[in-house]
Amino acid sequence: MLRGLRTALIVLALACLGAGLSVTARPAFAQDQGLGLREAERSVVRIMVLHLDANDQPIALVGGSGFVVAPGKIVTNNHVVTPVEGSVRQLYYVVPDRFSGTEGKDAQLLQTWPAADLALLSAPEIAAPALKIAATPPGKEATVRALGYPGVTDSMRNLTLAKRLEPSEPYVTSGSIALFSDTAPGGAEVETIFHTAAIDHGNSGGPLIDECDRVIGVNTWGAADTLADDGQVESHQGQFAAIRSTVLAKFLDNSGVKGDIDYGPCVKAPTVDPAMAAEVDKANAAAAKALEAAQKAESDRDQILHWGVGLIALAAAVGALVMFLRWRQAAPVAAETHADGAAAPGAKKPLPIALWALLAVFVVALIGLWIMTHPKPAAVTPATAQNMTVTLVCKLDAKQSFNPVPGAASLTFGFDEPIACVNGRTPYEKNPNGGWSHITVQDKAHSVSKMELSSDKSTFTRRDFNLNDTDYAAYSAGRTSLGQLTCPIPNDAASAKSTADTLEKIRTLSASYLEVESSRVMTWHCEPQTAPAAAPTPAS
Repeated sequence: MLRGLRTALIVLALACLGAGLSVTARPAFAQDQGLGLREAERSVVRIMVLHLDANDQPIALVGGSGFVVAPGKIVTNNHVVTPVEGSVRQLYYVVPDRFSGTEGKDAQLLQTWPAADLALLSAPEIAAPALKIAATPPGKEATVRALGYPGVTDSMRNLTLAKRLEPSEPYVTSGSIALFSDTAPGGAEVETIFHTAAIDHGNSGGPLIDECDRVIGVNTWGAADTLADDGQVESHQGQFAAIRSTVLAKFLDNSGVKGDIDYGPCVKAPTVDPAMAAEVDKANAAAAKALEAAQKAESDRDQILHWGVGLIALAAAVGALVMFLRWRQAAPVAAETHADGAAAPGAKKPLPIALWALLAVFVVALIGLWIMTHPKPAAVTPATAQNMTVTLVCKLDAKQSFNPVPGAASLTFGFDEPIACVNGRTPYEKNPNGGWSHITVQDKAHSVSKMELSSDKSTFTRRDFNLNDTDYAAYSAGRTSLGQLTCPIPNDAASAKSTADTLEKIRTLSASYLEVESSRVMTWHCEPQTAPAAAPTPAS
């Protein structure tokens, strides 16, 4: 089959040279995946469709692009595979990227969706990775790239048909998103992305990818040149369009193909000024050194005080002992004379006042030394579940939630409003516009989560923001450097200020990571618990 197709293609090429038959294709869609541009290129293929007449003679060769969406499954445009006039049979041929294969393979047409200009091919022998498909496109400020095999590039290099059938690298152009539209070129109601990443004939069916190399669209249209009133040809630069990945995902689902849908946003690693980073590191090191010096000075003062009180106690004890021994050796007082002239037994002097004073100093010093080495526990302990002011029972609102965690239905947690503490261990920050919020990192999911409780405590919301590996490492390190976060001690101004300062630092650290569209939104409606229940379920 493959050998016959090659022969037919070569015959067609010769016919084209003699009869002026052109190789045609139209602009196509683009998709994205988080494997890096080079990895994304491996998933992009060249599509060749040979149209045969009733006598199995080639009458047209149509070229386009496509990309792998699942093992052995390739998406392209429907217009790339649509039969041309006079053809009764089509042969489909897929040429992989040169890093994914050494030769082209036969393919079969599985499914088409003419209204959305999408088609699905099966090429089991193509060993290329599948591109991820982004459920959420980036904003207009993002860079997008179109990948494919435009015929003009082949013509500029004077590639023969045989060379075009050899695996090569796709052509890559960059641009930005110009418009999100519910109407495609031509007026069809199809979700479309207008963009400025240049495409040409042959790009049709190729992916449009975001900065995380995930498919956000399938390149399909480019504005045609027009003839102006003065006879000049007008070329409309930057007018290119791709069918959105949401339409593609629906097409795959209807075709029974399980595509790799990525619901998270594409988050770029923040750029860091090396000089500023060095200054921050220097300031952090100086602050750490100053803190260490202050702690050492405080420890030295404590040691000096302990030794001083200890020496006072020792001196008082020695002085009291010496005075007591001298008192024991003192001569008896003068004998008293009775009325009959007999001498009364001798009597010692009373204990001197100085001895009692030394004993008092010794006892006081011992008590002071014991107090210093055995600090009194704080009279007020951190908030616990027992001093929560209210226990909230919250039920998930599926209609107001997006991509919820499987199995998430309800939450039960305690909230101590005076210190804004959840379940006795997670402090929340008071929002300027009312309510409370807490930002944390989900280590397993590599995401930042922002939890918010409304001011009337009737709504609890969680929003997740996905991080790439670089962002996750930076954010996690920054979060760890802020230390352990605990609820403030009730009625303790210093503790409250310390917790508030740490929460503010976490909010500042997280700000840049929360500017993208959230990958998950979960909304619960809460009511106070009216009867005793089991231990609260952590909401954080």
